[in-house]
Amino acid sequence: LTRCDVEASIRKRCPGYIERVVEKTPAAAAGLRAGERIHAVDGKPFSTLDDLSGIVTSSGGRAITMLVDQPDEDRREITVSARKNPDGVYRIGVENGAPPECPFLPDFRTWRCR
Repeated sequence: LTRCDVEASIRKRCPGYIERVVEKTPAAAAGLRAGERIHAVDGKPFSTLDDLSGIVTSSGGRAITMLVDQPDEDRREITVSARKNPDGVYRIGVENGAPPECPFLPDFRTWRCR
C-alpha cells in the first residue's frame, strides 16, 4: 500500500469536498469555491466520488443543480453545465480533496501523489 493508494482512498471516502476550482471552467463560472462541499446533485445525495463523477459525466452537458455550502454558511443551490473535454469526458472543473474534518484523514494529508 502506497501513500498514493491511501490518498485515493481518502478522496473516495470523503466525497464532495472541493479542494480546488479550475479557472475558466463551468464550475468557476457557476461560482463554486474551494472549500465548499457538494451535498446533492439534482436533489439526490451521493455516497462516493465515483457516484459524483458519474452524475457529472453522464449529464451530457445539460444543466445540473448542486446543493453546496461552505463551513458555517447556509446551503445554496448552484446550476452548472459540464463541458466536454478533449478526451471526450464531461467535466465541471473541480478537484476533490479530503476536508480537514474527514474522519479518515491521516497525519500525512499534505502528501502529494505524482
